[in-house]
Amino acid sequence: MTRKHLGLIIQMIGTIALLFFLFKKFDWNSFWLLLSDIPLWFYFFSLSIVFLGAVLYTIRWQCILNSMGIKLPFLLLLRQYLIGAFFNNFLPTGIGGDWARIYYLGQQHGFVSMTASVFMDRFLGFFSLTLVGTILCWLLNPSSMIFTLSKNLLTACLLMFFTIFLIAGFAPIEKLLLKALIFIPRSKSIIEKLQKFIDQVRLIGKNPTVLFAAVTLVSCYLLTTAVVYYSFFERFSSGNINLGLVVAALSSIDILTNIPISVNGIGLREQLHYLLFATVGVSKEVSVSMSLLIFSNILALSLAGYFCWLRLKLSQKP
Repeated sequence: MTRKHLGLIIQMIGTIALLFFLFKKFDWNSFWLLLSDIPLWFYFFSLSIVFLGAVLYTIRWQCILNSMGIKLPFLLLLRQYLIGAFFNNFLPTGIGGDWARIYYLGQQHGFVSMTASVFMDRFLGFFSLTLVGTILCWLLNPSSMIFTLSKNLLTACLLMFFTIFLIAGFAPIEKLLLKALIFIPRSKSIIEKLQKFIDQVRLIGKNPTVLFAAVTLVSCYLLTTAVVYYSFFERFSSGNINLGLVVAALSSIDILTNIPISVNGIGLREQLHYLLFATVGVSKEVSVSMSLLIFSNILALSLAGYFCWLRLKLSQKP
């Protein structure tokens, strides 16, 4: 058994355990009644917001590529982003979509450049989510234990991202890599590629326009998604919902779902919805319904990426 297979088995066990504890005391009658009571327009509304997220994140990626001097059409990047979403959500890994983006665009525009752009796209996405979530958690300072834990985790992640940013931007890491790789066969070619990768990452990281755009775009998507959640909770919950806490919870969920203890975050995502939104008076059935609704929209968008991928494969045939 390889390490990859062992990791997948552990994630499957984690998914089953998380789902078991989630549905252990679950009111299925209320859940099905709730789903049947959701108006049709809300399904399309939530789907449009998820698609808006894909558009905003594609704009972020395009800003990164523009800062590198690589000008690519928006529709091409959106198609590649949707293909990446398909690989992310239909393969047992959260980074398969990144490799797909690197592979299909790297053939024409250089694999090192595409790797740098996708790496910074991911990094700035996580950094922006963590920044917004940490600020809101400290400003609102919710008293619940789960939000306090989430605040501490987000703060630790933010400090880690700042540390990585400072090391990558100012530390002479290329010299350390040179010493580490000098005895490896064909190390000269590897060192040249790593040097190019580091230079491009630094070029992106030192561009204030890209940093501002990344934080702004993530904030816009968080706010619009929070409005969807807020309207859903207002309809199906009796508690007094705080929009700021909803935004903070969503940023925490987006970050913590990437912890590799379940297959593609399944089970962990729903548990986080339940635990975080229970603090604002939302029942388990309502929070899980919202989680599954958004996840179904993401899968629908990923299927669109599948058709984009099929079209791309057919166009590459001789």
